[in-house]
Order: sequence, then structure tokens, then C-alpha cells
Amino acid sequence: MGIGITDGNGVTIEHNSFNWVCWEMVDIETDTPYEYGENVNIIDNTLGSNNFGILSDGGNSAPTNNGNVTVTGNTMTSYPATTESPIILNPITGIVSTGFTIDNNTLETNGSAGIQIVSESNGQIENNNVDYDYPEGGTDNGIDISSCDSNILVENNVEDATRNFEAANR
Repeated sequence: MGIGITDGNGVTIEHNSFNWVCWEMVDIETDTPYEYGENVNIIDNTLGSNNFGILSDGGNSAPTNNGNVTVTGNTMTSYPATTESPIILNPITGIVSTGFTIDNNTLETNGSAGIQIVSESNGQIENNNVDYDYPEGGTDNGIDISSCDSNILVENNVEDATRNFEAANR
């Protein structure tokens, strides 16, 4: 991965360029309920050749130690080599994170939703551009939200997906 955050509170990753990244550009992956993945800002970065995308937040921290993640102004210049979503917020089962902002990003995806949100609340997804290349057997949602509460979607642009948004268990 480009940058791994396994225990961090107040991390800003801004104005960087990443290329030939094997995993995610940024991976927030706490290993215990006592570690933090909180107040993380990923701002105005460029991601070139990659396997997975901009962000994966799938850690194991307690709900009070995880959240307030901002992903804004980032640009992908190529599709991921895999079919993973470029931005995934998906804490472990039973943990709900709060407070995220995903805005003004340009995402390339080729088999999964451009943005996938699971078990998150009080977030905003706005003004993102998702360029979707739909392969045989891929999912067909530009933005996929499930098991979430009180999230706002505003003025996102999804190109070439068969369905722009899907929300379940709201």
C-alpha cells in the first residue's frame, strides 16, 4: 500500500502522487479495539497505476476510536487492476463508524462501486465523479451504501453504471 494507518488520530495526507501501488493508496486498518483510525484527511492526491484504489477503511477499532475521515479532491488517473471499489469504508461487523466526508474526487472503477459504504453513519458523499467501466460479472452500482444511517448524497456524477446508487438497510 502507499500509506498504512494502523493506529493514528489526526493524520493528513495531502498533495502527494502515488503510482504502481500494489494495495490501496491509503489503508486504515486498526488491529485492536484500542487503536485509532480517527480524524484522517486524504486531500488532493493523485493515484496512477494501482490494484485497489484510494482508500480502504476496514479496521477493528472501537466505534469511539474510528471516524471523521475526509477524502476530498483526489484524482485517479487509471482503473484499478482488480475489481475492488476505489473507496471502501467498511468496519468489522457490528461496529458503526461516524462522521465521514467524501467529496470532489475523480474515481475510476472497473467492476465494483466507485464508493462502497457499510455500517457508517452521519456522512456526506458529494460532488464526486465516478467513471465506471462495467466488465462481465461486475457489480452495477456507482455508489453502494448498506447498513448505514443518516448519510447524505448530493450531486455525484456516475458515468456508465447500470444503476447509479443502491442503498439497503437504511
